[in-house]
Amino acid sequence: MQWRYIIELKRRHRGKLHERGLERLANYLDIHGVHQGRLLIFDDRNNPTWRKAPIHHKGKQIFAVWV
Repeated sequence: MQWRYIIELKRRHRGKLHERGLERLANYLDIHGVHQGRLLIFDDRNNPTWRKAPIHHKGKQIFAVWV
C-alpha cells in the first residue's frame, strides 16, 4: 500500500492567506486522488497565536496548524 501525505506550507503576512492555501491544497489533493491533507501556516508576527483546526473545503478534509 502506498501512502501519500500532501502538505501545503504558507507564511502568514496578510489576513486571507490561508484561503489561497486551502484552494491550492484542494487542487493538489484532487490531482493525486487524496481526500486528506495538511496546511501548515507560519505566523511571523510578534505575538503569534498557535492553534490547530480541522477544515472541510471542497469535500476535502484538511488539518490546519498555525505556528
